[in-house]
Amino acid sequence: MEWWRPEWGFEEINKNSFRIMRSWGVNIVRLPLNQRYWLDNTHYRRTVEAVVGWCQEFGMAVVLDLHWSEGGDPIGPADDVRQHEMPDKRSLEFWREIAQTYGNNMNIWFELYNEPHNVSPEVWAYGGPVEVSDFVAVGMQDLVDTIRETGAKNYIVISGLDWSFDHRNLPSLEGSNLIYGVHIYGNSDHRDEEHEWQEAFGHLLDQGKPVIITEFGYVDEVAYHPEFYQKVIDFAEKHSIPWISWAYYPDGPGFPSLVEDWHGNPTSVGEVVRANLLRLNK
Repeated sequence: MEWWRPEWGFEEINKNSFRIMRSWGVNIVRLPLNQRYWLDNTHYRRTVEAVVGWCQEFGMAVVLDLHWSEGGDPIGPADDVRQHEMPDKRSLEFWREIAQTYGNNMNIWFELYNEPHNVSPEVWAYGGPVEVSDFVAVGMQDLVDTIRETGAKNYIVISGLDWSFDHRNLPSLEGSNLIYGVHIYGNSDHRDEEHEWQEAFGHLLDQGKPVIITEFGYVDEVAYHPEFYQKVIDFAEKHSIPWISWAYYPDGPGFPSLVEDWHGNPTSVGEVVRANLLRLNK
């Protein structure tokens, strides 16, 4: 289950929200985080700690996801804190502090960066200039090393390129407890059919490497598409891939939303997710 949004201070969500998630059969919650808020806002950090505590109280693991960063400008305007192509230098500080706070709690996973995109495989792995946005990216290997230097042994989720979809032609990273994260969305070019999923990350499955779907959904401003959700879940089950659906946030099909409201009433796609979670937890 996924809660959103990283630019807000979690005003709408409370302990009961996680009680509802658990009643659906949820056993892992992905929490998207805002780099600047974590580093500069004590209230935000305390709220994150409260949310993590609620998840653990109800027996759910947590994926802490660096969702929004600063594009190399720690004093830039608020609207420049967003989904950039890659993490930046302050992301090292972010992950160092996260690892020091939650290190060695194996029920808390670290997802290095939400959706890397529009850089070369070498920049993805080792960092370098991001030409479109004019900043220097930090690579995935640097983030892995920063976490491990603290002594933290937590699982680390590594998202591929093409908005966390494509793991082809990427350098192999060094480190332990590495899991490969993918996002699958319908109504997206070259991403909504099973053969395309196999092409993008099937080689990881063939090599016996652990894969997790950390986001999936269908983007359509007009209608929900429950059949697509079931297709992704069936694919994941066939290949023994754990999955997290996007997102526990009421904002209509264009988002897309799993719930109609903060009382946890499911949308049609939310009902597919809930039914499968309850089936799998029997």
